[in-house]
Amino acid sequence: MLMSMFLVGCAMKVAPTGGPRDTAPAVVVETEPRNGSTNISNPVVRFVFDDYVDRSVRNAITVLPATRFQTNYSGDEIDITFNDSLVANTTYTVTLGTTWTDVRGNTPTQSYSVVFSTGPMIDSGVVAGSVYGASLAAVTVFCYPQQQFDSLTFSPSKVRPRYYQALGTTGSFAIRGLADGRYRVLAVRDENRNTLLDGTEDFCVASHDVVIRNGTSDQLALLLGTPLDTVGPVIQRVQALNQHVLAVQLSEPSWYMDRSRSATVASGDRIDSAQAVWLAAEPSDKLFVRVARPLDTLRYTLNIPPSLLRDSIGLSAVETSAGIKGIQFRGSRLVDTAQVVRARRIPSDSAQDLGLNDPLQVVFSQPLDTTSARFEVWHTSERGAHTVRLQWLDPTTLQVFPSAPRLPQTWYTTEITMSSIRALNGTSLRDTTLRIAHRTQQRPADPGTVRGRLVDSMQTILPSARLVVRLLNDKRRVIATQRIDSTRSILFEAVPPGTYSVDVFDDRNGNGRYDHGSITPWIQGEQWWPTSSTVSVRPRWTVEDLRVVMGL
Repeated sequence: MLMSMFLVGCAMKVAPTGGPRDTAPAVVVETEPRNGSTNISNPVVRFVFDDYVDRSVRNAITVLPATRFQTNYSGDEIDITFNDSLVANTTYTVTLGTTWTDVRGNTPTQSYSVVFSTGPMIDSGVVAGSVYGASLAAVTVFCYPQQQFDSLTFSPSKVRPRYYQALGTTGSFAIRGLADGRYRVLAVRDENRNTLLDGTEDFCVASHDVVIRNGTSDQLALLLGTPLDTVGPVIQRVQALNQHVLAVQLSEPSWYMDRSRSATVASGDRIDSAQAVWLAAEPSDKLFVRVARPLDTLRYTLNIPPSLLRDSIGLSAVETSAGIKGIQFRGSRLVDTAQVVRARRIPSDSAQDLGLNDPLQVVFSQPLDTTSARFEVWHTSERGAHTVRLQWLDPTTLQVFPSAPRLPQTWYTTEITMSSIRALNGTSLRDTTLRIAHRTQQRPADPGTVRGRLVDSMQTILPSARLVVRLLNDKRRVIATQRIDSTRSILFEAVPPGTYSVDVFDDRNGNGRYDHGSITPWIQGEQWWPTSSTVSVRPRWTVEDLRVVMGL
């Protein structure tokens, strides 16, 4: 039998096989056009490698200013062609990043760039600085030339920056090839890589627009902040569980604030004040409201005073998502037959981290008639009995406070005998005794004191600056702040023992805290300076002559 063999050719070049493993990554040996070329018109940019590379190289290309492009991969070369006409007299930078491998899986150690101009000169301006934060994962610096942000429609959540740069682990950045002019800069944790500032992403707005003159500009220091919450808890839904109890779904966990205010339920001429209002837990995103008179299947309106609830940053509740007062719901004819039980105790039995002044909490499943309930409490330790005081957090939660601070590192036993426990719906709890054992925390170490002086090594601080110095722990939580006067002296008193870093900011709005800016409305972040200063505070000890030097 005669067999024919056909060899099919392919334009794609492939890597040779065999031989010992090569661990050296492929490198760029040639680019077209050459770096620094001028008067280029709609070029094809080519990177030529000394070895064959993986197709992933196609996803490692960025073009600044941002321009649509496509790639053509051919084994040891990649070509970039532009979908849009390039802007006249503009410097372009085409960068091959490090998020690719060669065919043997080796990752490059550095990026490569081709800089060229469509005009007679290469722009040499740079916007540079550093971004700081607990994590720099997925952080990108956005840079907008004035032509972009002068538009009435400008918003980083809608307009993609013409220039941008993803950060490495050091946090430093340098966006090059910029013409003289004014630029607006943000750092964004761009987790979805869409080069837009989305509402859930960390960010920081630079404290001022960067002006490049003769190719030079000042360095930036950007401290990332969390997304801004400008809306308090919102009532999303109201459901009548039965004739007396409403379940109110909130948009976020909330706390009680003004317990002197109460909710009302209205229908026509009927207005009922709430018999009881309570959270499922505190904080909780679900609120319950009980009315004394039974509801019917009519339509009702629930009104909750904004001051009744606040979120974790102190914003008052918003009555409805539409921003109008009250939200409508339909009543129910179901009978409230829920049985009252002891739902939980806080903290749990045998916990060993009870604060010296922390209350114990006994939580019931239903709001109680607190006027008839009876409690007998014994709070004892190895030293004998200790007096307590009782307080209702809400109709479901009884708090037991020590009359005097407990002893540290001591076991306490609390015995609570409960009688006449009757819920507002008429169900009752059998008389019972609850016994809880807890061990207290170690006594906090006596605080120390820090004295020193702030030094402006850059000599650039305006006399109008409202400087604030902060001490931060290893988790970047602010432990203490001090406003600095004209003497530039530093004094921190009652500082918990520990080792702290120090930073400084210009409190432009005078609220005593660092603000990282806003985009709606547009507000630039406050000027912030890192320092290399650290201070170790010991119990009952004063640290003298701390020298805090401002500078990048």
